[in-house]
Amino acid sequence: MDDMEDFEYLSEEESNDFVERMIEAGILVEDGFDEDGELTYAYDFELMKVLLPEMYDEIMTGINNNLMNLYEMGFVKVEYNEDLKAIFSATEEGMIFFKEQGYE
Repeated sequence: MDDMEDFEYLSEEESNDFVERMIEAGILVEDGFDEDGELTYAYDFELMKVLLPEMYDEIMTGINNNLMNLYEMGFVKVEYNEDLKAIFSATEEGMIFFKEQGYE
């Protein structure tokens, strides 16, 4: 599966197999448990960038677009640390918006 478009057309079984392969490769790592006791996972983006660069690019594009939209709506602000790394945080308006969306 070299093309991200293929992922959109996977059956449930193929999708589960793909997720299992990402876990085995270390791209998905255990992150904790949700409120229902279900195991949650987080991406190892550095490993994903190497092993699945197209998937990494697609996810990063989505994250960047969403952050820019939230910034333009005034829901997040950007500050930079001493290493000039961008730090995003919610504005007061953003806190209200996110709470209304069910994020606390």
